[in-house]
Amino acid sequence: MRKGSVLRGALSVAVVGAAALVTGSAGAAPINGRIAFERCWGTATCSIFSIRPDLSGTRRLTGGGLSEYPAWSPSGSQIAFASNRAGSPQIWLMSATGTAQRQLTSGGWSIDPTWSPDGKRIAFVSTRSGTEQLYVVALSGGLRQLTNVGTNESPAWSPDGTRIAFESRRHGTDQIYVVSPSGGPATRLTSVGNNEEPTWSPNGRRIVFVSNRTGDNHLYVMPASGGPNVQLTFGNFDDDQPSWSPDGTRIVFTSGRSGSDALWTMSTSGGFVTPLTNNPNVDDVAPSWGIHG
Repeated sequence: MRKGSVLRGALSVAVVGAAALVTGSAGAAPINGRIAFERCWGTATCSIFSIRPDLSGTRRLTGGGLSEYPAWSPSGSQIAFASNRAGSPQIWLMSATGTAQRQLTSGGWSIDPTWSPDGKRIAFVSTRSGTEQLYVVALSGGLRQLTNVGTNESPAWSPDGTRIAFESRRHGTDQIYVVSPSGGPATRLTSVGNNEEPTWSPNGRRIVFVSNRTGDNHLYVMPASGGPNVQLTFGNFDDDQPSWSPDGTRIVFTSGRSGSDALWTMSTSGGFVTPLTNNPNVDDVAPSWGIHG
């Protein structure tokens, strides 16, 4: 389950160590797109913000209530997100600057959007069938259910459009699977510990994900077809919610290493980590790195 996901946390009740990484400025992120994220004040209010990797140009994009799970469109012109402003959580769309907000889904509750590479469809998580399953909705209309086994979260569409990675609890632990956007059998990619929150590299060759196999949640990377898992972060704290930079050189993620949840960046090979936000009075979580400047 994602950190800071107030919508999922509230509704899931109803739906029945190694040495720490060195913190420094080595490999600081270039001006490379824009990062959307949730900023939460307690459990009652979460809003979507965006910021440049050089810490400039902070924008607040949504108002009060709960708005979570921001996801950039491939063109960088829109952001999909989840909000309970109409009652139950649903998927909404808005422009990159926060204008033209409109509701996309209805029925049950729906969260966790991810865009198809052509920008015409969105995969998301919904309880409309009774448990958390994956669905795909076309922006022009039409809905398809992708999964019907276990509980499923954190969909991520591959850059070539042929697969959707996701986490699923089917045999007692959370594992990473991939499935066709048309549905059908899913292929399991991980097996050790609990593995969550997969995200594709921009070239589609690797998947970064979260695992608790050493105790705390940390970031790992593996080939897109599965295979050797390489640990990227270490320490006695949780690192979660990774997202690749558009050029594939860096990863932004959520970490509790400074006390409150904040956003950090690092090279895709690990090493030095750099703080992006650090406000002890709020939690900054769920980053999505898009190409919009």
